Amino acid sequence: MDLIFLVPKNYSKTTQLLIDKSKELNINYKVSLLEDVIIETSNEGNRVICNGENILNTRYVFPRIDGKRKNVGMKILSIYELRGVKMPYPSFALEIVHDKFLTSLYLSHYGISVPKTTYARSLESLKDMHYPIILKLLSGSGGKGVMLIENEDALESVISTLQDEKGNEFLVQEYIKKERAEDLRILVSYGKVIGAMKRIAKEGEIRANVKVGGNVVSYEPTPEEEKLALKAAEALNLKICAVDIITSDDGKPYIVEINLNPGIRGLMKATSKDIAKEIMMDVKEEIRG
Repeated sequence: MDLIFLVPKNYSKTTQLLIDKSKELNINYKVSLLEDVIIETSNEGNRVICNGENILNTRYVFPRIDGKRKNVGMKILSIYELRGVKMPYPSFALEIVHDKFLTSLYLSHYGISVPKTTYARSLESLKDMHYPIILKLLSGSGGKGVMLIENEDALESVISTLQDEKGNEFLVQEYIKKERAEDLRILVSYGKVIGAMKRIAKEGEIRANVKVGGNVVSYEPTPEEEKLALKAAEALNLKICAVDIITSDDGKPYIVEINLNPGIRGLMKATSKDIAKEIMMDVKEEIRG
């Protein structure tokens, strides 16, 4: 087998696009559902079993694993990793990228521009904030769990609600001043930018994500923005990822999120490019190599 898609049962339309392009490119692939996978380790060796078949023998594994499944995903990918199987990102990236604080921590460690970020679990740990601020749930995605907080009373109200929900963790980021609520998404594949778009929030909304009504338009990133996205991908050893950037009114870009499983339909619409095919052509080259 050349390629294993490791995906949840109800996988996304983007995943289906990637599968379809694999067929079009004559890649010998198999789709394995995470829910059906069993992993074993013993003195005789490791096995990854799906529906009674050992699927460890492949040249490339393409996971589409969200934050809810990161723990099982890390275990499965670690087995492939130890065997030297190629993949679009290392197993440890699931832990980092699906945690917004760890993302900021690692990127800042490598000298990559991110908003000032504070990890907290109580109101008492957030004294002397300079408002407005952005409050985020640690593992939210698609714009979920992102709130603009104007003052301490609003912060107290929101945190009180969050603390009623068992297990919620949150972080606070400095508010990057912008005349318009918009961000930039850059898609990186194997050391190059293969597409970019600007996401513009609907009126009255601070989040530009398409899932909450943001509009997308084609965008040509500046050399500085491209360099920032590529540097972030390289720092975390990510071969395929989306990098979300906000540029302040004074022209300084900041990375606000990295996505290991980006939806690409909006990007394909904005750029009129077959992004799915470009990704799978890169994967095919890796398989050949």
